[in-house]
Amino acid sequence: MAEHVPPFNVAILAVPEVTASALYGMGDLFSSPGRDFRFITQGMAGDQRMRPYVVARDADRFRAANNVWVHPEHTLADCPRPDIVCIPDFFVNPGESVAGQYEPEARWLKRVHEEGALLASACSGAVLLG
Repeated sequence: MAEHVPPFNVAILAVPEVTASALYGMGDLFSSPGRDFRFITQGMAGDQRMRPYVVARDADRFRAANNVWVHPEHTLADCPRPDIVCIPDFFVNPGESVAGQYEPEARWLKRVHEEGALLASACSGAVLLG
């Protein structure tokens, strides 16, 4: 009998400038491993291998850069320990500095990375990794 492996916690970091398609697309993407292949091959969903959740500075819902509502599931303070953190792209003017704008997020990223989380980003989300 196969041993049960708990799903990986995947925190998807949201800031007000995030694009909802990238944010929620990552949620869909990370919900698929383990679940979809079994569904396609056997007609029933398998066990989800990843547990994605949206994390933000605070719990208040906000409108993303493209005017779609974002409802964070966790805050930086109460987030379950992530195994992986993904930073979606966000809409910022490439000619303007974002220095200091995301200090709480940067501190959180540094802390969870030091605790062992893998950090990844899409497109302009890499700004928070530098």
